[in-house]
Amino acid sequence: MTHEAEGPAPQDPPSLTSPPTQRLPLDRVPMGSDLEPPRRRPSLDRDRVLDATLVCLQEFGYDGTTIRRIARELGCAVGSIYRYFRDKRELLVALAEREFAGVEAAVSRHEPLDATIALYRRTADDCGSLYRLMFWLAGSEDSGPTLPRPVIRVLDGWTLALGDRDKAERVWAQLHGSIMLNKPLPGQQQPAPSKRLPAISVPSAEAPAEPAEETPVAAPLEHRASA
Repeated sequence: MTHEAEGPAPQDPPSLTSPPTQRLPLDRVPMGSDLEPPRRRPSLDRDRVLDATLVCLQEFGYDGTTIRRIARELGCAVGSIYRYFRDKRELLVALAEREFAGVEAAVSRHEPLDATIALYRRTADDCGSLYRLMFWLAGSEDSGPTLPRPVIRVLDGWTLALGDRDKAERVWAQLHGSIMLNKPLPGQQQPAPSKRLPAISVPSAEAPAEPAEETPVAAPLEHRASA
């Protein structure tokens, strides 16, 4: 009688049906291109605060533009704005100075006087209410009525170009008067109405008187007379 060698017990053949699985079908698996990265809010900086301030001025005017409302526009805490500006006044001054940065840069590059005068006029017309607000803010300082810093820097550059401070101030006074009266300079066309910034309501009781013109509007510009 022969004995077969003992070995492992035979295994059942594998089942032809796979056990149930929890995997999703391929058409339901989100691919890498379908996954949206988490949205990150842009980091706060001075320019973003100034942009939000301009939006609030356009919508709510001077009185309605508050630090709290600016923070709501930015979606940040009120204290975050105070990291960049001490108060509303400093914020508005910085906004006006940013608008006139291009004029200051052109004057500092010693561009022709006529070109910088035209740029000054265009800038003031584009942000007419902010231009007037800039003078109101400068006149409400504790040190007494004074000119805004951008205007002083422009006058410094024009003084160098003309070689005389009084002459530079007369040129500016005539230009400023034409802006405030919405009148063209002699020999120029009436400027188009500004659509950049609507009227801003400023408390008139505290507003300083507008600087008087030293030269009649009808007179030619001083630098042209000396040419």
